[in-house]
Amino acid sequence: GEFNQWCSRAHPLRKVRNSSVWELFIPFLEVGSKYQFHIRSIQGTAYLKADPFARATEKRPGRSSIILDESNWKWKDQKWMEARDKKIDFENRAIHIYEVHLGSWKKEGSAEFINYKKLAHQLAKYCKKMHFNYVELLPVMGHPLDESWGYQVTSFFSVTPRYGSACDFQYFIDYLHGQGIGVILDWVPAHFPKDEHGLISFDGTPLFEDSHPLRGVNPQWTTAVFDYSKPEVRNFLISSALLFIERFHLDGLRVDAVSSIIFLDFCKEPGQWAPNEEGGREHLEGIGFLKQLCSSIKKQHPSVLLIAEESHYFPGVTKPVDEGGLGFDMKWAMGWMHDTLAFMYEKEEERKKKSHLLLHEISYFFDEKYLLALSHDEVVHGKKSLLRKMPGNEWEKFANLRLLMSYMLSHPGKKLLFMGGEIAQWSEWSVKGSIDWSILELFYHKTFSLFFQSISSLYKENRILHRGDFQRANTQIIDGFKTDPLVLVLERGEEGEKMLCFYNFSTQSRDQARYKYIKIRRALEFFNSDCIKFGGRGECINCRVEMDSIVLNLPALSAVFVKVE
Repeated sequence: GEFNQWCSRAHPLRKVRNSSVWELFIPFLEVGSKYQFHIRSIQGTAYLKADPFARATEKRPGRSSIILDESNWKWKDQKWMEARDKKIDFENRAIHIYEVHLGSWKKEGSAEFINYKKLAHQLAKYCKKMHFNYVELLPVMGHPLDESWGYQVTSFFSVTPRYGSACDFQYFIDYLHGQGIGVILDWVPAHFPKDEHGLISFDGTPLFEDSHPLRGVNPQWTTAVFDYSKPEVRNFLISSALLFIERFHLDGLRVDAVSSIIFLDFCKEPGQWAPNEEGGREHLEGIGFLKQLCSSIKKQHPSVLLIAEESHYFPGVTKPVDEGGLGFDMKWAMGWMHDTLAFMYEKEEERKKKSHLLLHEISYFFDEKYLLALSHDEVVHGKKSLLRKMPGNEWEKFANLRLLMSYMLSHPGKKLLFMGGEIAQWSEWSVKGSIDWSILELFYHKTFSLFFQSISSLYKENRILHRGDFQRANTQIIDGFKTDPLVLVLERGEEGEKMLCFYNFSTQSRDQARYKYIKIRRALEFFNSDCIKFGGRGECINCRVEMDSIVLNLPALSAVFVKVE
């Protein structure tokens, strides 16, 4: 390192007797000093590696680890942390998450990136305006490649220096907590890149990665897969998770690519994988790791949210470990996302043929605890932005997107939206670019932003829309496209406090539509996505009760919410 003029022989590590641990103590090292490990493998090859446990790293293209003073941040979020630890029951709370990639949320001048501290003030102000109460950050652990979006991690115990120091990131979270906003981090224990200074073949052998030729590589990402059978590897990963939770006061982890940890054949063709010892496709050691991860975190931090990205319908993802589950609090509703977007993508006549997509996902929705996510993965690589996915002319596209957001925020399950969706951005996300904030000067985008603020506030402030999200009794299908092939009616709420949600997926209004609803005494229009101030046409709803039915007008491509007694 810099402390010995990079002399590889000056400070040799010593192997602890009867162990695989090597140690060295060097006193009086300066904070900020760079260093690496000089390793000579059993094959005799010499090379440099970054410290796997480094608390700070160089900004790319540098590869060195950096000595960090970890004792100098004084937290000011005691009230937040105390209140959070009393809110272990998240199921009846509004959880509205803004998914953000810090490097492309906003740009300023010629600067490549904005510092964590400045981002904290700008992001907190914006989240409060748009009524998000959590942010979820795409990975901010050390990673060399911008285009990996942070998902190819080489330093599991440090934050990327692109946006500042570890202390700056602590300020970021401290400030957001002070503004009433929680912070969730996307965390990546499923794989790691093959950069030569990283974990791959660390001592010349498969140390962190699985040595099995059919398990050690993920062909989809051309990355290495951790060996979950090794206690040292499991402890390495769990220690990383706990460090970010404890050192940075994180409120949750979204665990990436859980399906690739669970299944040996994930994204593999026949011949590219081998069954487990029982002849199945489940990665038994990977499943054991996930259970150990969730148990370890929940034992020490029961109020920290654990969210799984699991796309293959493995049973019991959100069941407690002691009941045979994996132990996560929630999982992303990948089926809801896929089916809903597939339905919304179609024009009117095709929607009539595909109403089963919306009805099917409701039929299994309460088998797990789901988080509805319209994430970064849905607006890249030619998939189009949310707005461009919508059919029709310009007005119909915006009306459809208002309808989609209304459906999402009134549907059971917690919510997540990737940045740019809240202002109806036309363009796909680019990691090298920024949200196109200039479009807010245009009428439809300005009115859509106002719509989103209103529907988000409605979701947060009305407990009908977030209490009992995971209880089947709190959501009923009143009319599943039976009266009208393009109108869905859901009931949300519990006895004594209920709301009817009408969704008209047609480009034509429905005048004097009648829907049977037993024992209704009064109906009050509560929300209409077709309001003029939202860019709609402002058609009159004229909601009323007649016998055991509710009668109302449903504007084209709109959502109408009605409180009933």
